[in-house]
Amino acid sequence: MAAWTALAATAALLAACGQEERTARQDYAAFCAGCHGADGSGTGPTARDWPRPVPDLRTLATRNGGPFPTAYVVSTLLGRDRPDAHGAMPRFWGDIGGDLTVLDTPEGGVRVPERALALARYVERLGEGG
Repeated sequence: MAAWTALAATAALLAACGQEERTARQDYAAFCAGCHGADGSGTGPTARDWPRPVPDLRTLATRNGGPFPTAYVVSTLLGRDRPDAHGAMPRFWGDIGGDLTVLDTPEGGVRVPERALALARYVERLGEGG
């Protein structure tokens, strides 16, 4: 019986991960790809309208000297600590609501919207080629 319970829990976790991936992909397409491009290269259809080059999201880890800066990306998405980030980058996370999760940072755990964290992880995968 325990094996079936573990199998059911694993199946539920995989389904949740699949839903998280779909939601992150949809959020990226709706809110990010216009400027950053479908591939994260910074060459979206509206990128030319900005006075500064739109950052290539695929190079975030390299530009930050190592591992992907998840906390930095989530902070940017939420408009925290960087009120002028990207000029007029949309700040939509306050409106979506949803469940919170804990993001571990060097300063300790920070509660952030799950969708913002999922989107940051999606951006990280763009840098990994996929």
